[in-house]
Amino acid sequence: MGHDAHEDRAADGGRDRSGVARDDGPASRSPGRARRHSDRRDRRARRRRCEGWPAVRVQEIDAAAQGVSALLAAEERLGSGAFVVALLGTGTAFAAVRGEKVSHLGGTPLGGGSFVGITRRIAPSLSYAAMIASASRGERRRVDAMISDAYPEGIGRVGPDLTAAHLVKGGGSLDDVLAGLLNLHGRTSRR
Repeated sequence: MGHDAHEDRAADGGRDRSGVARDDGPASRSPGRARRHSDRRDRRARRRRCEGWPAVRVQEIDAAAQGVSALLAAEERLGSGAFVVALLGTGTAFAAVRGEKVSHLGGTPLGGGSFVGITRRIAPSLSYAAMIASASRGERRRVDAMISDAYPEGIGRVGPDLTAAHLVKGGGSLDDVLAGLLNLHGRTSRR
């Protein structure tokens, strides 16, 4: 039973199932290589289109700046077009936006990724939703040293409810530790 790949190409117009033209070169003459070649082409074609819309690759910070600008403009709050955007994700990045110009200001590796990574070392069985739920039940003041611990009235402009040091107190429940850990990430990311 001789099977000829050329017969398949003729029958389907030289296109694969997604309508992408197949390569008629030597790689397509070997069924296994042709399939791998076709799969790569399919993936590339899908990457260039997202739900029927053309897709264009842009840097994450540029995409965030354009998105925030569009949202602010739609709400008529863009003003001069100058603002700082914070990208909170696995880590945290900051960018200054001035009209069309976007400048990366820096960032920190602290973000959702490190929160999850540290929490998994403390409580490996928790899902992300359970980590957040646990942190929301906790009281960070049981594990964080507060300014009020040393100065009940605060120090000048530094109020008594601010954190002096993260996770330095002994004791506290898992919920308290995760609340303190989440606070550490939130406070550090906002600076």
